[in-house]
Amino acid sequence: MKNPRLMVTSLVIFSVIMAGLFAYGANSMSNINQQLEIQKKSYAQVSQETKLLTTQLKTQLDSSKSDIDSQLLNIAKELEGFDESIQEEKETRINEFVVRDQEISRLEEETERLKDRWLANTALLNSQVDRIDTNTLAVQKGLNGIYLDNRASVVCISSTPKAWRNCDGTGWVIRYNRIVTSLHVTDGAGASVGIFWPLGDPFIAWVDQVDFERDIAILSFNPSDEFKAFTKPLPLAKVGAISTKDIGTPLISLGHSGHRIFENRRVGYPAGKTGVLSHIVKISAKDKLSFILTDATLVPGDSGGPVLNSTGEVIGINSLRSTDSGMGYANLIDELYEAFPEYTPDNYSNPKFLPGG
Repeated sequence: MKNPRLMVTSLVIFSVIMAGLFAYGANSMSNINQQLEIQKKSYAQVSQETKLLTTQLKTQLDSSKSDIDSQLLNIAKELEGFDESIQEEKETRINEFVVRDQEISRLEEETERLKDRWLANTALLNSQVDRIDTNTLAVQKGLNGIYLDNRASVVCISSTPKAWRNCDGTGWVIRYNRIVTSLHVTDGAGASVGIFWPLGDPFIAWVDQVDFERDIAILSFNPSDEFKAFTKPLPLAKVGAISTKDIGTPLISLGHSGHRIFENRRVGYPAGKTGVLSHIVKISAKDKLSFILTDATLVPGDSGGPVLNSTGEVIGINSLRSTDSGMGYANLIDELYEAFPEYTPDNYSNPKFLPGG
């Protein structure tokens, strides 16, 4: 049997050891618990801070994501608009090219039409030129015929009976015993003049009617049978028949400019000068007298001579010429009718056989 004292001592020692161990353990546990509490608090604080940081980070991330999403959406919209703009620009350019191509095609077609029209007009113009040349020749032949038909009725007038050498002016038969001339060719009312013509003897005529403003004189005479046989009253244009619509039409002016009286007391036929009716103008203090302006140049001796149109009618009486241009001026035939209404064509039916009044 073991020693009881030893056993008690052992128990006491064990107890003390155990108590010390227990106390140490308790103290250690308390320290551990304190540490755990501290660690727990620290963990809680860290956890709270982590949570707060996580929340802040999440908020920031959400905000950044929203901004990024918004930016991405804007970029997407801009890209979409850019794509639409590019598509619209592409379609616009394509349409422009289509329109240009159509315009080029239209211009090519128009060019072809204009070319065809130009060729047709050229052919027509050439045809018209040929016709104009033909008509011009016909007019020239017509004016020549008019000259030949009327030249015997256009006489030379000399205002100096005692020294008949030159033609001072020209006159033309308006009735079988009346001759028209310019007043300035004569010495005035009542004066006598010598009448010379190519187919017979000369004779005396008298200034019977005058119009000072228009410079027109009517001569009266006793015609011989010979004169009546070879001459005729010249046909007259009707009242108002000549107007600006006749500008550019051909005409012929007859006159004894520069003609000398031969020793047999006769003269040659009058000169015929062709031209066109250039204009109808008013000349007088009150611009009330009408004159024909023509490029058929007048020279001394032509005054009083007739101007005939392409139908052979007297449309004017040679009166004066421009010293600057050489253009000739002739009283419009209507001025004769205004001065002496009895010579209007409508006032007699056959002037060749009617008395001179």
